[in-house]
Amino acid sequence: MSDRPVPVRPSDVSSYLASKGWERDGDWNGASVWRLDGKARLLVPDVHAYDDADQLIGEAVAKIARYEQRPEDEVARDIAEPMTDAQFFRLHPDTPSGFIPLPAGVKAAQAILDLLKTAATAAEQGPRLLFEGQRTPLVNDFLHGILLGSAAPGSYILTARVPTSPLRPTQQLNLFDEEEDLATAPDLTGRTVIAGLHESVRACRLAAEQALQDRGELGSFYGSDDDPSQPVLSANLCRALSELGGEGRNQPFEVGFSWARGVPVSTRDAAEPVEPEVAFTSAMPTILHRAANELETLALSGRAMITGEIIALYRRQPGEQSRVRVRGEFRVGDQARGKQRPVWVVLTPAQYDQAWEAHQTGLQVEAEGNLATTDRRLQLRARTFRVLPG
Repeated sequence: MSDRPVPVRPSDVSSYLASKGWERDGDWNGASVWRLDGKARLLVPDVHAYDDADQLIGEAVAKIARYEQRPEDEVARDIAEPMTDAQFFRLHPDTPSGFIPLPAGVKAAQAILDLLKTAATAAEQGPRLLFEGQRTPLVNDFLHGILLGSAAPGSYILTARVPTSPLRPTQQLNLFDEEEDLATAPDLTGRTVIAGLHESVRACRLAAEQALQDRGELGSFYGSDDDPSQPVLSANLCRALSELGGEGRNQPFEVGFSWARGVPVSTRDAAEPVEPEVAFTSAMPTILHRAANELETLALSGRAMITGEIIALYRRQPGEQSRVRVRGEFRVGDQARGKQRPVWVVLTPAQYDQAWEAHQTGLQVEAEGNLATTDRRLQLRARTFRVLPG
């Protein structure tokens, strides 16, 4: 077996097996017997006091690794670190398994850094179309706590390990030699960041799938008509994912998630991880790159206009604003012509009444204003709104 980076205790092996669906099935000579669906059987010592305990642990880890088709040292670290989430980035370069062209390897490592930086920044600041500027002390410390593992066979796999612990920036002195007030730091954890990344990566894959079905139209990156809870997709996220598709952005890739068994994933964190590996086809990196460029242009412009039909209405609730979803020609800045896009438009009560009448009579509307990302969605805050004559 490969050298283990950290000691593996019998109790860690047992808790790992239980988290993966193995069942304890009695004892034999002072060791626990574990079975999995009648397909596999393991012996795990209850304590480290026995002479052959290390051998049994080594054999158990090796057998688990063979069953899961993963490197032994990677499985050993997962067992020994129950408070660490792991992400797997599986690339498919045209090279022998475990190798990648140097420029593509550098590009992939940068993409992983950008993905995790974007996830941490979004968790700290909230959703944006575009994240700009230097990373904050909180995000910087988070990134320095992540371990990027060496490549493994299986085409080309890189692993990032993220502690689930709370995020707190290192105390620093400002220009006036006063300590930063860390009590104001947001209540974030590594799990919060990775759960948000998991949700966003899934949403990005779904948007790319829909765009391919729509013959390359990017309206799906503006939110889902069927799922209003879909997170706002940023240009940074789309661009980083596109860079995992190789130098020509024409190779498939997968992003996998392994959740720390010491911190169960809850619906409070994110959707349940029913999809541990999110797969992107070879056609998706180009779509993601185009979406990144369009979302960045959108964010830098800020001013937009949409002309089209109302496809959904949402009347104001306490603490919220009334809004309608308009699908039609969407123009940004000084564009002479726009593209067909669906956009939520925030309206005043009087404007909403106009919109309701237009929806009932089938008339089109026109709204112009500023773009913002609030309530987990991209919205146009209308400065002007009018119903077009039939």
